[in-house]
Amino acid sequence: MIDLLLNTDNDLQIANDDVVKGISDLQHQELIIICQKGEFKESPLATVGIVNYLRGEDIPGMLHEVRTRFVNDGIAVRSISYDESNGDLKYDASYSE
Repeated sequence: MIDLLLNTDNDLQIANDDVVKGISDLQHQELIIICQKGEFKESPLATVGIVNYLRGEDIPGMLHEVRTRFVNDGIAVRSISYDESNGDLKYDASYSE
């Protein structure tokens, strides 16, 4: 989907004194994963708050939460995994057309 893009600091991306628009699917997925519960005031339960899961040891719960939040946002999840040895969360997911 086309939306306003964020930079690496999650601030609005600006170019030529204007906000930048572009394909934002991956950006939306990342925000669902990293934002804490309640940060999206319109949908307080729409996010995962992954840092809380990484502090604990409930990896299956974390993967279930990511899948659930993605599906609730209209994202088709083909696969999802977490490599505890290097901390990589990998997923193959995209918004339904």
